[in-house]
Amino acid sequence: MLMRLINLVNKSVAPHALESWLDKIIVIAIDECDADGEVKEYHQVWGKIIDVVPGQSLIVQLMGKGQGFYLPLPYSDIDILTAQQGDYQLKRDGDLIRNPDFTCRIAIDPAIEGDLPEHPDAPCPAALPIPDDVKEKLQAL
Repeated sequence: MLMRLINLVNKSVAPHALESWLDKIIVIAIDECDADGEVKEYHQVWGKIIDVVPGQSLIVQLMGKGQGFYLPLPYSDIDILTAQQGDYQLKRDGDLIRNPDFTCRIAIDPAIEGDLPEHPDAPCPAALPIPDDVKEKLQAL
């Protein structure tokens, strides 16, 4: 479902084998656009890739201010860039991520924005709370 909701903003090199992305850190920029394509709200989140759903998405466990949420990223609809080495500081939250593995930028199409799952404490659109049973498994790792 989310694959049709998000469209590509920037291009990248071809991705590596997806299974090798597990436990890698990714910084994600999300643009919420209006009907004219202008950015009306901007979000930055980061997290660890905890699962790969073949043919569909990467599941990112959000970290920092997004702790307790996950975000499915449709890898066939976006390009994920290998991050340049260095420090990445999120503008809104101030989180500092040192040497992440990947970055990506996505734009949310305003025509479907109302179809996105929403949670009042979510750090960005489409982020969902991690179920308690999954939290326990993640903590055990």
